Amino acid sequence: MPDALQANTQRQLEATLSRARELNDQFFQQERDKLEAWAEDRIAFAEQALKDTKLKLKGLKRQARMALSMEDAQRLQQDIRKTETEQRRQRQDIFAVEDEIEARRDALIATLQKRLHRASRNQSLFVVRWAVV
Repeated sequence: MPDALQANTQRQLEATLSRARELNDQFFQQERDKLEAWAEDRIAFAEQALKDTKLKLKGLKRQARMALSMEDAQRLQQDIRKTETEQRRQRQDIFAVEDEIEARRDALIATLQKRLHRASRNQSLFVVRWAVV
């Protein structure tokens, strides 16, 4: 094969591999961005739920201090206990969300490492010979 043709073939091969790497990089950037947006949303939602419960608890405690009858005070104390239990569960949920986020990041990193270690090979499938007559 003439040197000019061989060089042209090599340039095209390198360009194709470069495009494939660029597309792969773009894909992982998009996946990382989606993961980060999802993680931020999940944490923000869990933190907002906890904040809402804290406000509810604060209001219940205020009502309990101002309760006029023992029955109201007892009912409010039960509501406070239930809300505090809910608050503890929500705190645990935040940790669970963070663990899930970490697991998904680890999976993305593992996938990236697998793709980085991929190799390409070049094999001639056929050879065309011609002659100018």
